[in-house]
Amino acid sequence: MAAAVALMARDLGSFTPALQVLGIPALDMASEVPAGAGMISPSLRALVRRVYFPDVASRREPYASPLLAPDLTGLPPALVLTAGRDTLRPDGVAYAQRLREAGVDVWHHDTPGVDHYFLTEDPVRARDTMAQVADRVRAALAPQP
Repeated sequence: MAAAVALMARDLGSFTPALQVLGIPALDMASEVPAGAGMISPSLRALVRRVYFPDVASRREPYASPLLAPDLTGLPPALVLTAGRDTLRPDGVAYAQRLREAGVDVWHHDTPGVDHYFLTEDPVRARDTMAQVADRVRAALAPQP
């Protein structure tokens, strides 16, 4: 949702977000997730798509699938958190790369060896990751000289 709001704000010129914080983002609702042992299974993805995007064509629209937006220039800086075994990881990795190619400042943090709820597996690592996120949020919201 944060990525869609950033796109909408840019497109409408309504406001300028200071930062996008994208935690394990689902950024392409038009594509299937790979089958496997991940927490986000194809059947769960199908349920989410059916509930939130019953019109199949709407799943390809940029506000539903920001990864598919034709242009990502002019978006605010982004923090993209992904998890190594998460079936949504490719969305986050691809989006971070596209943002960089569009000239957007991106901090991409990938936690290896974990699945979607990656913060619950190692409290020490989770505190470190969230402290890094908090530092970046604090810096983005600090008054500019």
